Order: sequence, then C-alpha cells, then structure tokens
Amino acid sequence: VITLPSSSLVTSCTRFPRTFLFFLISAIGKFLNQDNPRDKDLLKRIAKKDPVALSLLYDQYNRLLFGLLLSILKKRAEAEDVLQDVFSNIW
Repeated sequence: VITLPSSSLVTSCTRFPRTFLFFLISAIGKFLNQDNPRDKDLLKRIAKKDPVALSLLYDQYNRLLFGLLLSILKKRAEAEDVLQDVFSNIW
C-alpha cells in the first residue's frame, strides 16, 4: 500500500478539521497499490503537478470517497465540499 505524504498535503480548512481531511487522504493511500505500476506512476505524476494524473485519481476514487463522506456527514452538500477539499489538498 502506498502512503501519501501527510503533512505537506493537508492545508488548513475552515469548515473541516485537518485531521478529518488527513483521514480521507490516508484512505486514498490505503487503496493505492505500490505493486501496481499504474498507481506508482500516478502518484509520481501528481507530485509533479500533472493535472491529468489528478483527474485520473479523482475518476478512480471520487465515488468511493463520496459514499464514505455521505455516510459520515449525512448531508450531500457537506460531503461534496469535503470531497473537493480532499482533492484540492492532494493537488
């Protein structure tokens, strides 16, 4: 499993605690497979600020994270906001 760097990714967020965003970013890291060359390449490209790579990561994980967020927050608008915050912080 690939771990995404934590402290450099999570910036301050006015609506949601840093620990919550860190948890969600870590969740993405748990699903990525370091033995999978595609996932390794994707993370390297994101680290180099490749917008296509971020889009691919979003396409791969947005539904999973949105479902998790919706089950925790119970409010669609808040889940959408946090999902946006998570991917903004990864970028």
